[in-house]
Amino acid sequence: MTSDRHNRTGHIALALCARRDLARSDAIVSVGVVLSAACVALGAPVADPIIGLAITALILRITWASWTTMRAGPHDHDRRPAAT
Repeated sequence: MTSDRHNRTGHIALALCARRDLARSDAIVSVGVVLSAACVALGAPVADPIIGLAITALILRITWASWTTMRAGPHDHDRRPAAT
């Protein structure tokens, strides 16, 4: 019973990390859109695709980190040994 509880807790923790990363990527996109609009309004339209590429790179980095975290699964040190 103890290992089942810790296994679920590990999966919940991984899901929370993934949700955190999703919120982070949403924030990056929002800041990028505002920054891009400001640059275009100030007369620098070339900044729009450059900022778009930077946002894409950051989102890919966050996605890769989330993927590797979820693939790793709960770590052994997260589980407590069963009482004997």
